[in-house]
Formats: sequence, structure tokens, C-alpha cells
Amino acid sequence: MAVFARPIRQLFPRVTIALRRLGGMKVDIQLGNQADLVIFEEIFIGNAYPFSLMSFVPDTVVDCGGFAGYFTLLAAAEYPLAKLIVFEPNSMNHRRMRKNFELNRLSVDSRREAVSNAAGFRRFHENGYGSRLEGDESGASSVAVQAIRLSEFVGNLQSERILLKLDVEGEEKVILPDLIPRLPQRCALFVEWHHRERDFAEVEEQLRSEGFFVKRCRSRFQGYEDFVYLDIFALRDADSDSASR
Repeated sequence: MAVFARPIRQLFPRVTIALRRLGGMKVDIQLGNQADLVIFEEIFIGNAYPFSLMSFVPDTVVDCGGFAGYFTLLAAAEYPLAKLIVFEPNSMNHRRMRKNFELNRLSVDSRREAVSNAAGFRRFHENGYGSRLEGDESGASSVAVQAIRLSEFVGNLQSERILLKLDVEGEEKVILPDLIPRLPQRCALFVEWHHRERDFAEVEEQLRSEGFFVKRCRSRFQGYEDFVYLDIFALRDADSDSASR
């Protein structure tokens, strides 16, 4: 990564820096961890989550797949009055996430749980930022984790304005059809999609039928069949006529 050249990473394998983008809040970064560098660059330099697309101020932010807490830090800086909830089942990522919140004295409901379309214990393969439920990553260690049904959790929040980020390495395919009917009328989603293009077309149709504006912010083909990585933003806001954007 150009921001942290190799000599710097060798001298300082781990640093804590204050970011202007976060209003001076601090971030603990492992410079020797490639996943850290990639995600740091995507979020804080590449603007992977353009809050400028939002048309309302959320009262609740739900981060599914929290990694080291970078998205939640960004949301906390942008929406300081919002309730913050994060799900991260990877034990190491969860510890690092908690450290970043403690560094900034943030009140966050951080849960070491996975999200899915059904509650119960699931097998989880821990592999840094590519961890996933019931995956088959080579060399990944499998552990039992508690999964919650995200649609039920969101419905029970009784929030009027939700911002929800979903980066769950493939589980979004079963979560979204179950989740969309339970979302409040004022809702925004940032979703990373890891499946076939035609499968997302079905979800996109469901979103639009429920009054969402849908924007494909970034598309990267995986190189076989029609599998893609898509960064999606979806917005429903009756007060701004979001569906006609």
C-alpha cells in the first residue's frame, strides 16, 4: 500500500493514528497485516461507504461483519447521536474492534455473533477478513459460533431510521430476501455481494419493489461464470422520494 511504504511497515508493524476523517478519533492498525491495509485503504481513502448518498440521519447504525470496527468508527464520526451495533464472530477481529472502540471511548453494542436468516449455532471458518459461515477456506480453522436471525433482530429494534452495512462473505444471499420486508420505511444499506450477477438481479428487483433506490457503486468480476463482487447502496426514504432517484 502506498500510504504505508514497506520500510515504515517493517519499523512500525503496529501503529495508532488519529484521523482527520474521523474528527481526530484514533485507529489501531497492524501494518504487517495485509487485510488491515486493504480495508483501511478501501474505507478511509477509497471512500467505500459514501455517506454523501444518505438522505437522512440514522438513529441506529448496524454493522454486520465489523472486522476491526472501521465502518462503525466512520459512522460514529458522521452520526454521533446514533446507536451503534456491531456483529463480528471472528474472535481476533472482535478483540481488535473492541480495542478501537475503547481507544475512542465509544459506547458500542459489540456482539461476537454471526448474522444469517435463522438463529442457532453454526460452523464458522476464521480466516482474517475472509471469514465465513460454513465455508471451505483452505487452512481456515472451524469453530462453533452463535448466529442470530438478522431480520428478527432489526424488527425488534423498532428503529425509525436505520443505516445497515452487510459484509458477510456470501451469507448476504440468504439474509437479504428475509431482511428486506422487516426494514423500516427510512433505511439505507451498504452491501457487499459475493455471488452470481443473476442472483443479485433477483434481490435488486425485490428491493426496488419495496421502494428502494439501488446503486451499484463498484463491480469486480471474479473471472468465472457470472460471479461478481458488487458494492451496493440501497436507500428507501419516503420523505425524499428515494425510489425515483
